[in-house]
Amino acid sequence: NREHFEDSALYKDVSGEVKQKINDFINDAENMAVVVDCENVDPYKLYGMLAGLPVVTRQSISQIVLYNDVNASAAWDYLESCVDIPVVCYNTQRILERKSIVDMEMTVGIMRMCHEQGVDSIILCSSDSDFCPLIQALPKVNFMVLYEHGKCSRVTRNVWKRDNARYFALDDFYLADSATFQR
Repeated sequence: NREHFEDSALYKDVSGEVKQKINDFINDAENMAVVVDCENVDPYKLYGMLAGLPVVTRQSISQIVLYNDVNASAAWDYLESCVDIPVVCYNTQRILERKSIVDMEMTVGIMRMCHEQGVDSIILCSSDSDFCPLIQALPKVNFMVLYEHGKCSRVTRNVWKRDNARYFALDDFYLADSATFQR
């Protein structure tokens, strides 16, 4: 049809080097959690990344914690049935109709996990610069950020780099297997 096909995530995958860095990050952790800003992450892209991890690596993740808003995608409801990792979902209520409190709930939740549950490493799934102060406030916690290109600025990525948080784009992971995620 002479249309230009641009969705490269359906035919190529992130490099082996990036996958190895993620595997190493997870396997080096004592107590690892994946924490997701559901307002700011595409559930299919996250699933694509998780599906690409070796089973033994996924088993090193203690939990996936979803922070969801009443207006976030319903696709998050299916994640637990598609991955072999325990999923905890916190649905936040809005105080003001036009203002979400997901970022604040997530920040408090991460701090509690680190201090009360001994989580030492977090894969933070968000493109939001609001979490930069959190990473700075917890220098003993290892952070990796998974973001989306179109939702994240270069300035934010530079702050993560300055604060020694590794980061990778979820857009770069192979997504063709995400069809199993759709129900």
